[in-house]
Amino acid sequence: MEIDLRHAVRIARRWWWLLLLAPLVAGTSAYIAGDRQQDVYSATAMLRVSPGAGGTSDFNAIQASQSLTETYRLLIQTEPVLQRVIDERNLSYSVDELQDFVTVSTIQDTQLIEVSVSSPDPAQAALIANTIATEFESYVAEVAAAEISQTRGAIEQEIRQTGDELAQADEQLGVLEAAADANDPAVRRQITSLTADRERLAREWTELQLIDRSIVVDIAGKQTKVAVAERAVLPEVPYAPRVRRSAALGVAAGLLIALGAVGLITYLDTSVKVDSDFVVLTGAPLLAAIATDPKLRTGKEQLFASSRPNSPPAEAVRLLRTNMEFANAAKRINTLVITSPGHAEGKSTVTANLGIAMAQAGFATVIIDADLRRPSQHHYFGLREGPGLTTLLTHPHYSWDRGAVRLTIPNLTLVPSGPLPPNPADLLSLDRLSDLLAEIAKEADIILIDTPPVLAVSDPLAVARKTDGVMLVCRAGHTRTEALTDAARAFQQGDIRVIGVVLNQLRRNEGPGHHYYSDTYPEKATPSTRSKAAQPALRRVGVTDNGTE
Repeated sequence: MEIDLRHAVRIARRWWWLLLLAPLVAGTSAYIAGDRQQDVYSATAMLRVSPGAGGTSDFNAIQASQSLTETYRLLIQTEPVLQRVIDERNLSYSVDELQDFVTVSTIQDTQLIEVSVSSPDPAQAALIANTIATEFESYVAEVAAAEISQTRGAIEQEIRQTGDELAQADEQLGVLEAAADANDPAVRRQITSLTADRERLAREWTELQLIDRSIVVDIAGKQTKVAVAERAVLPEVPYAPRVRRSAALGVAAGLLIALGAVGLITYLDTSVKVDSDFVVLTGAPLLAAIATDPKLRTGKEQLFASSRPNSPPAEAVRLLRTNMEFANAAKRINTLVITSPGHAEGKSTVTANLGIAMAQAGFATVIIDADLRRPSQHHYFGLREGPGLTTLLTHPHYSWDRGAVRLTIPNLTLVPSGPLPPNPADLLSLDRLSDLLAEIAKEADIILIDTPPVLAVSDPLAVARKTDGVMLVCRAGHTRTEALTDAARAFQQGDIRVIGVVLNQLRRNEGPGHHYYSDTYPEKATPSTRSKAAQPALRRVGVTDNGTE
């Protein structure tokens, strides 16, 4: 967990500008966009749904009530209801346009429906909300009345028919009673029969009337009623745009986008970093982490171990020297090849400064520039072109000091590349190189050999077979992990020892020793302060500038 947290902090330091800029831009854009929007007001009316009485259980009644409330919520935004509102208020909107302004919602666990209308005009918002509520109330009542009328249709027809028959019986009875021979037995019998029929029809008519009233009462009792529970009031404060809320959401969205981008970049980035597992990648440990320093990029400043001995980069190189001494404890290293997987990774700068650090520690040090394609050591030390390694390789009878330059730095000697040959790999494969190294080793404690990148040419392999080991220099954030692994494998397949890796051009705020060195070793530290602080520093990974080859 601690390692993951440190890794996250390093990533945040590297991408701090994006993590800061993205939320700032997104939040500012959201604020400006919201501030330019027109004010919108919202008014809300409330409807109460009263389900009719039924014979179902309480649980089923509750479910039915909730289902009915949801049904009414959907009905409010349908064309029949909204068209009534448009006609009632003579609105210039179409049904589709009005639907965009209307929001209908139910309040959970209640039988209440909220009708909200948004508009730039607060008075219009309240007016339309109240009109929708009243028109829907009327709409539901009309639908209920139509349902009652449809259900009563058959019984009303029977009532009318019975009434007609009753009227006809009354008419016939009146005719017979008014006849001159009303006392005639035959007429009396007809009158008695008609009277009985009339009484029967009267009873039937009365019963049908009672049935009709019962149907009306029963249907009305079961029907759901909708009433306006609360009218919308004139809104005084706009509900949109919410500028501060929009800005906060913009900041959050910008931060999420930045985090996602950083995460994706980090996931896709296969370059080596300070927390890479170098033992897994190369089979060798990380000996030092060397950070970039803009002050130490050109000229003599690239030899910071000499020109800036109190700087954090110089401390990192001295740590590299110390770690090499520990590596020597298992197997003595007199001749060491320093190379890199590819170009522009700073191997030559590391070689020069390590040589200076070794010499400063009292070791008789010889730097050999075996990069016969793009030599640079003579440039670092301010030398002109002249005899060098190629001179010694092509003249076997020459002693090695005829191609060497004793530098002004005590204990440090440079064998420059010499004239560039047309066949560097063939020249470096000669047995003469082994003899030359053996001759130099008699007078030197350590020989550092600068070679071309191993994945570019075969020169480093030819030289490394004649030495005690190899040190790989890689560039943080530049060298692919696959390239570093391939470089180490190339030597290991030839049974050549890789003693360790130097991580070069690390960002200064990513180096694990950055704050330690910055606080402990100021640029103008006194010799006494430097000597007292040197011992604990040897146990930390340093930070140094990386030059180019």
